[in-house]
Amino acid sequence: MNHWPISRQGNYVLWGFNSPVGQMTDLGKLLFVNLLISHKLRPAVPLSQALKKREYVEPGVVRERLNAQFPRNRVYFQVRLPGHISATLSWTPAERPLALSLNGPGKGQDRSFARKDGVSPVQVDLDVTEKQISTGVDWQIDLATFDKDLGTATFNYDLKLSFPASRQSLQ
Repeated sequence: MNHWPISRQGNYVLWGFNSPVGQMTDLGKLLFVNLLISHKLRPAVPLSQALKKREYVEPGVVRERLNAQFPRNRVYFQVRLPGHISATLSWTPAERPLALSLNGPGKGQDRSFARKDGVSPVQVDLDVTEKQISTGVDWQIDLATFDKDLGTATFNYDLKLSFPASRQSLQ
């Protein structure tokens, strides 16, 4: 499990402890005072949300995992030429269902092209047209488990992805 007991972003500081002051150790009190002093001495900075740079994959195999803490994953790729997209997802334990969705450029339901739910393996296919490419090049595969009772289960998966690459693949 990840914890963020103290974090700072812009002009905001999160002190993530919920015990009364009387239960703080002397070192904890010193840390709190130093945090306040440090924060006051810093110049004012507006709150901003840095966007993570999107990483795009090339045709090939993506190996990852899903679990209760991370029940979804998204894989980004770019299609600049018409042709066939194929995504095959296989995983263990194979008898537990996952969902595989292919989403293209656009907004809302207009960007959802194919979805398959089931036990391993599942596959989605789509023939991409010039018209679809004219709306954008960013595509994504979404993988998810909707099982509410995962416990400690981990889904180790292989996603075999093929699509028209605009340059030679590094496979």
